[in-house]
Amino acid sequence: MCLGNYTCLYANARSVQSKMGKLECLVSEKNVDIVGISETWWDQENQWDMVIPGYKLYRKDREGRIGGVVTLYVREGIQSSKIEKVSELNSLLEMLWVEITGPKGNLTLGVCYRPPDQKIEEDYKMMTELKLAAKRKNCVVMGDFNYPDIDWVNGCSSRGRETEFLDSLNDCAMEQMVTEPTRGEVILDLVLSNTQDLVRDVNVTAPLGNSDHNMIEYNICINRKLPKKTNTTMFNFKRGNFSEMRGYVKRKLKGKVKKVKTLGEAWRLFKTTILEAQIKYIPLIRKGTNRFRKKPAWLTSNVIEAVKGKKD
Repeated sequence: MCLGNYTCLYANARSVQSKMGKLECLVSEKNVDIVGISETWWDQENQWDMVIPGYKLYRKDREGRIGGVVTLYVREGIQSSKIEKVSELNSLLEMLWVEITGPKGNLTLGVCYRPPDQKIEEDYKMMTELKLAAKRKNCVVMGDFNYPDIDWVNGCSSRGRETEFLDSLNDCAMEQMVTEPTRGEVILDLVLSNTQDLVRDVNVTAPLGNSDHNMIEYNICINRKLPKKTNTTMFNFKRGNFSEMRGYVKRKLKGKVKKVKTLGEAWRLFKTTILEAQIKYIPLIRKGTNRFRKKPAWLTSNVIEAVKGKKD
């Protein structure tokens, strides 16, 4: 059960100027509370023509260059305010932060655009910014991070900078929620959350106008009543060490099979050996664990709280 819900929409617009009419229609049709946009390509001349009636606009322009620009629209009636600084590093990063205050709890919202040619120094600043924001309770970040080679199913990449980004997400206990491609066959646009079940019902939809990025719809659910956790465990065969398991079975059965006199004895020997190997080399997982969660098994709630509270 969810006690405080926000309906969200994210889009990489690749110039929103000619798409404002369509965006307004979508927002009205879907009754959206929060809209995040990257690559609006606005400049200082765009003031009145970017307004959506009934919504408060927050924006961060790209300084000294064309393109970029990230924005957030928050429905009027929802108490919100811009977070001027999460850290001292944010001046040149295309990251915008807004805090929403509600009776069921506060929410930190971020929207980010990482250019594909971003320098490694800026990547480190971006990851530092994410870590600091993740220390806040109920933090959600949406945006185009331009990491095309990350395998989000297995949480890995063959590229060093992408691996560093994955390590950074693990360090600050943030979970990536998008499971479908957002541009071509890859996932470039992400929704990150630092709280279990805070983000729900993620759906990748058609692009905004002629953008080459799909949009993302999702819900943010604060102060939800979670179902009681079960202590029942089961084997997690996806994480099993089958190479070691085969070696163990081979060693245990060596020299014993020939001594068995009946088929029943052979079956009991084989069964006992397999069960022993299974217990030894297949880890356990709590029954009902969300199979789409990308956090490692050791990342318990206690570890998450410790990570959030650790000193710089």
